Amino acid sequence: MKNFFLVLTVFLFSSTLLFAEYRLEPVNCTLKKKSNCGAYLYNSNTGATYFCDSEKCTEIMPAL
Repeated sequence: MKNFFLVLTVFLFSSTLLFAEYRLEPVNCTLKKKSNCGAYLYNSNTGATYFCDSEKCTEIMPAL
């Protein structure tokens, strides 16, 4: 029974990572509340890359 739940848990977590549409990669901030403080957002379906700060998201690399 424990093996069944272990396999089910691994399957659920792996399937959510495989089918995720967006991945969020945090960035280390050099100065607080500056424009370089934010995170990169990758769209795994289209390949577009965005940089998001506290106010807006801008596309930095359009999908090919």
